[in-house]
Amino acid sequence: MLNQRTGVIAVVFYGALAVVLAGIHLGLWSTALPGGAGASVDYNSEGFFVALVLALWVQFARPRLIGWVKQWPVTLLAGAVCAVAGVALYLGDWPSQVKTLNESLLAAGVAIVYLQHSRPISMGKALVCSGAIALVPIVWGTNEAVGNLAEGVGLLVLVPLAFDIVDRGILEPAASTSPAVRYFWYGLLVSTFVGVSVLMHSGQLNGWTYAAAHYVNRSHECIIGVLLVQIYFAVGLKRTGLAHQPATVEKPPRVVRPAV
Repeated sequence: MLNQRTGVIAVVFYGALAVVLAGIHLGLWSTALPGGAGASVDYNSEGFFVALVLALWVQFARPRLIGWVKQWPVTLLAGAVCAVAGVALYLGDWPSQVKTLNESLLAAGVAIVYLQHSRPISMGKALVCSGAIALVPIVWGTNEAVGNLAEGVGLLVLVPLAFDIVDRGILEPAASTSPAVRYFWYGLLVSTFVGVSVLMHSGQLNGWTYAAAHYVNRSHECIIGVLLVQIYFAVGLKRTGLAHQPATVEKPPRVVRPAV
């Protein structure tokens, strides 16, 4: 049951995402916002969409499925539905505002299966998962399909890092988390988003540096999506687990000797 504060924050968060996405698909922001702001909002539709899907799953679906005998059939079905919908959007003749969501749906189908696993998941396993996905564009970066799936690949790289290393408290209330690490991560995501965009427009990149920056720049929608979900749960709903407490060495009790 949502308490009053949580309910208000949830209404504001999901309502804002719904309004932004509706405005994108109705073509409102390009005329309502000045300068290039409208185009920027439209361009990042996948980030807002994936934030909506992952947040709804984590907050409402995941806790209701845990412990249920049909947890995994339902989870796998949800993942398959997302994947099939993504393929249908990719292959079908849809408006561009809708068709562009195919990568987000494909990646979200994999992400919700990962998120449903019981916690804790060790940081080592999370790093292996993230690193294995990160190798895909490094090894097969020239493959057209891998290039077209940049947003989805980026999302699957970030999800293990975000939920099982930085903000473990979102899925595991008893996890130990560090506020300093959390806010450093948020700043890193924002600076990566801005910094890569600036580099791409600088004209100073070439060769492999341009290819790497271009791939990261193409996947920046997933940065928006993951960051929004983390801030909603960790900052808005205070799902931060247990504050990190440095280890302390207990001193032995002082022995008072009787006077002779």
